[in-house]
Amino acid sequence: MRTFVRTVALLASTLSLFVVAPATPSTASGATTEVRTAPAGLRAAAPCADGRPEVGLSDTVDRTHHGFDITAMGLWNNPGNACVWTTVAGRFTSAKAQALQVLVDTDGRGGPEFYTFAYSPRDGDDRTGSFLVGRRNGEWTYLDCDVRTFWRPRKDQLGIGVPQWCLGDPDSVRVKVQVWDIREYRPDNTWRGRADQAPDRRWSPAAG
Repeated sequence: MRTFVRTVALLASTLSLFVVAPATPSTASGATTEVRTAPAGLRAAAPCADGRPEVGLSDTVDRTHHGFDITAMGLWNNPGNACVWTTVAGRFTSAKAQALQVLVDTDGRGGPEFYTFAYSPRDGDDRTGSFLVGRRNGEWTYLDCDVRTFWRPRKDQLGIGVPQWCLGDPDSVRVKVQVWDIREYRPDNTWRGRADQAPDRRWSPAAG
């Protein structure tokens, strides 16, 4: 778990050619885990992200020389929706192994309070799944929350959604999005790769 905590801090602060890959958090002895209970009556498949996103941004920085490129992103946090959704459009089919990362700021004071990460189920490797972590007393803690994703690289669409109650039902959120092209997996849970970020090294405008 110490490796995972160091990983989150590193990825949240920088884009690097060599990074520690986030492991799927474990509930084994020694892991820091917080289990949240959904509010009574909440449907497991409640609708979300209906209509247009509250925040939509274009990314005009062309990074196709990296093998992939984000061209636009959308952020949903509409009243009445069950989820906060972040969607990404771009060119992704030439990336070898993909991962989607979203940092979530719910208080507008700079750093993220939550972090979501998802491995592509379609890139042919054995790393799959998605998860949410939150900062508690200065430490990153895995939250037992149903993170939802969709991967449509041939349609140039990726997305990740988190139930609002997992984020504390925030009035507004803003995000940073990164899509990773993982070129090489290495021992000790590390990888080598490149990332494209939207907005470019900034936070999105707040939605909500």
